[in-house]
Amino acid sequence: MNKIFTPKFIASILLQVVLLGGVVFFIQKYFENKWAPLTAEETLRRENFLNAKRDTYFQAIDILNRALANSEFTENGKPADLSHRNRGGKYPTELEVNSCFSKLCIYSSNKEILKTYRKLFDTSDKQLKPILEMGNFINLLRKDLGYENVIVDPYQNEYQFIQIRRKYIP
Repeated sequence: MNKIFTPKFIASILLQVVLLGGVVFFIQKYFENKWAPLTAEETLRRENFLNAKRDTYFQAIDILNRALANSEFTENGKPADLSHRNRGGKYPTELEVNSCFSKLCIYSSNKEILKTYRKLFDTSDKQLKPILEMGNFINLLRKDLGYENVIVDPYQNEYQFIQIRRKYIP
């Protein structure tokens, strides 16, 4: 009987019990934190953040659409459309554009959103295809908000800027 409970055996049993207890403790704490219900305050904070993010994205879309509506589209250096368009809004001011950019810096989780937004206001880039970039921008916003992947592929001309042409009456 004395040979079974040697100090080495007792030490190994104690070590195994302590290690197993520690592992079980940390696994239990991990799953408690992962699956614990959120408090009302945490839920409200997350909802407020998501609502502010969505509102910022809507503001960015509005500003970009107003900028596109007031743009003269060209193809091979020539005006693409000479008809009288009902543009419907004033070109956004620098204050609006930069305020929205600052909000995007706060709420966006994807740096490409910021780069694309900024790129759409780069008037020196003659290779820029604004409708293609706007389609990319919309898809980046959808992805950042957690919606399914691309539903409108700008590379297949599925995303379009709709122009309202009307008869010109001087």
